[in-house]
Amino acid sequence: MSYLIDTNVVLEFILDRDRQSEAEGVIRLAADRRIDAVMTDFHMDAVLIVAQRFLDWERLVKLFLLMAKVFRVYYVSLKDRLAAIKVGGSMGLDYDDAVLYICAKRLGAHIVSYDRDLDKTGIRMEPGVLLNRFP
Repeated sequence: MSYLIDTNVVLEFILDRDRQSEAEGVIRLAADRRIDAVMTDFHMDAVLIVAQRFLDWERLVKLFLLMAKVFRVYYVSLKDRLAAIKVGGSMGLDYDDAVLYICAKRLGAHIVSYDRDLDKTGIRMEPGVLLNRFP
C-alpha cells in the first residue's frame, strides 16, 4: 500500500505546529522505509512556497533535499491536471485536493492528510491512524 502525503503533514512538522510530533512520526515512517510514502512534485512545491516565508534559503534547500530523499516523488502529468480540473467540480474539491485525489487513484494509495475536505474522496487517512497501524 502506498500513502500519498499531503502538504499539511510536512508543514505541521517543519513549522512546529500543534501536531508536529504526529507529523514527524509519519515522516519517520517514510524515512525508515516502513511505508511507501509518496509526495507529488506539485505538493512539494506547495510546501516550499509556504516554507520560504519562514526559512532562509539554506534551510529551504535542506528541506527540498529532505523531501526528495524521504518521499518517492510522483510527477503530476498534464493528464492528471486535466482530470483534477474535471473531478474537482463534480466532487466539490479545490484544485490541489483534486490533484491529490487523482494522483492517489493512479497510485492506488491512501491520502494522508489533516484536511477534512478530502473525506469526500473516501481514501483520506488521518496521520494518527497511519501511525497506529505501524507501532
